[in-house]
Amino acid sequence: MVKVTLAKHWSPEDKLYSPGSVVEVDDDTAQWLKSCGALVDASAKSAVKPVEKHKAESKSVEKPEAATVEVERPARAALIDDWRKYAESLGIVTKGLSKKDLIAATQ
Repeated sequence: MVKVTLAKHWSPEDKLYSPGSVVEVDDDTAQWLKSCGALVDASAKSAVKPVEKHKAESKSVEKPEAATVEVERPARAALIDDWRKYAESLGIVTKGLSKKDLIAATQ
């Protein structure tokens, strides 16, 4: 078992892990997460901050309104492409995520 730090949301089974979470996984899962780009690079100088800290800090940051594209949250039964568009409008990287992962990441 290996402890890894997540750079993206990850939802194995019914649990949702936020970026910055440290989880213990087997070697195969660690390699898979690394290949998907879901792990914090150990050589990076700064690690991903946990979501709780990021939410508090994001209140003081203004987002440019011209750059934001409002996409309405799709129904749970919507196509995965609709969920990808919605998640990307929120700034979530959708590569390699299943529909279930997209729904969990956008909550």
